[in-house]
Amino acid sequence: MTDTYPTTVHTGAEPEPFVEPWAHWGRRVGAALLDTGLQLPFVVLTVIITSIATDPHSGLVVRLIADLVGLAVSIASLVFAIWNSIVRQGRHGASIGKQCFGILVLSMNDARPIGGLATFGRYVMHVLDCVPFGLGYLWPLWDKKRQTFADKAMNTAVLYLPGVRF
Repeated sequence: MTDTYPTTVHTGAEPEPFVEPWAHWGRRVGAALLDTGLQLPFVVLTVIITSIATDPHSGLVVRLIADLVGLAVSIASLVFAIWNSIVRQGRHGASIGKQCFGILVLSMNDARPIGGLATFGRYVMHVLDCVPFGLGYLWPLWDKKRQTFADKAMNTAVLYLPGVRF
């Protein structure tokens, strides 16, 4: 006697409607704003340090220390921005902001993250999005695959895949 198992299980729930994976423009903007906001602590520190360094009542030693700390904060800000926007996104497909919004930048060829060098190239290609009048940044609002000009040039897509973890 062989056991038979049902090939499907009926839960009574209706199947979920298909949702296109292309990331909505609002999610892209939200992710960009979050990534920019992550730089805010560096900006605040820089403003405080600059006010100390330029205060005429500060002594020479205090101004020198403030300049050195300001330089260190600026370097840390740059390193964090490169790590988040190029290295992390290149390896995993998402910066911290993109991950929080459940979106990934992937290659249209193989649906994998594009790597650090291509991610840097994609950022350079965002110059196309600025011309004319920032139209490329708005292009995802009506584009079928919600791509910017830079996405089209680099053959990438930004997908909404909230269940993907890395």
